[in-house]
Amino acid sequence: MSPEVALNRISPALRPFISSVVRNGKIGLDATNILKITDLKSGCTSLTPGPCCDRFKLHIPYAGETLKWDIIFNCHYPDLPPDFIFGEDVDFLPEPTTLHHLNAWNSQNPDCLLLVIKELVQQYYRYQCDRLHESSRLMFEYTALQEGPEFGDNMEIYAGRKNNWTGEFSARFLLKLPVDFSNIPTYLLKDPTIDPGEDVALLSVSFEDAEATQVFPKLYLSPRIEQGVVEYDAEGFTKLTLLLMWKDFCFLVHNLPLYFPRDQPTLTFQSVYHFTSSGQLYQQIQKSYPYSPRWDGNEMAKRAKAYFKTYVPQFQEAAFANGKL
Repeated sequence: MSPEVALNRISPALRPFISSVVRNGKIGLDATNILKITDLKSGCTSLTPGPCCDRFKLHIPYAGETLKWDIIFNCHYPDLPPDFIFGEDVDFLPEPTTLHHLNAWNSQNPDCLLLVIKELVQQYYRYQCDRLHESSRLMFEYTALQEGPEFGDNMEIYAGRKNNWTGEFSARFLLKLPVDFSNIPTYLLKDPTIDPGEDVALLSVSFEDAEATQVFPKLYLSPRIEQGVVEYDAEGFTKLTLLLMWKDFCFLVHNLPLYFPRDQPTLTFQSVYHFTSSGQLYQQIQKSYPYSPRWDGNEMAKRAKAYFKTYVPQFQEAAFANGKL
């Protein structure tokens, strides 16, 4: 059901609250997903003229899952805040005193429902973090990430259902990677009305048991960033090809050796415009540049970006001088 169709079924007195949620409600790390509503119902009698729907199910993307919460208004009393039912999370009991926008419900503010939902999601995050105490190993992984400067608030946690037979439970960490995307080239959208959302790279790490003996990482890229990555090895992470731009000059960079990060990557620069006499893309290979296997990933990316900026001008000049358009 499209947002417009759903909104037309909502009681007019409640419509501004719901409109703010479905049109502007981007919550959490995955800014490409918006909130959705389904299962619209009415608490009114069948004799009440429509539209009079005042309760619905809200779908919230969170840590790779979709939370489904029931929100119940009373269309006869639109100035009152709604009730919430948190689906299968029967143990999730938010602390009322910390729900400031619910306690000070302002029906004149169309964003008041969205603000309450954001507060509830923050409490849900803390609820999931508390559940990690059932596993000392998973709690150690979470604490280590929480103490690092890269993540902190840029993380979502979801602890799965506990297995009644084995006593084990799985967990998923969704991390927002601290990456600078300012040099990614623009791309054309098929539909210019579509908002590609915030540029973001997310790493989902799934732990299939409480001792973290089975770990499954998965990388998610927002639409514009995904266009900048031409290809990469999603299993062994031994190959990466990037499309970059410097002063309207677009070029490809290939790197990541088999034993990275122990071995220094060989950077292969390719012009997307120029060819050699044999019909291959004009390229230059660089093996000597600042690098240390002791650097962390962020430092490696920072140093590589700095090197790109110093080397690309001479590569561009060589491509125009020696390559064929």
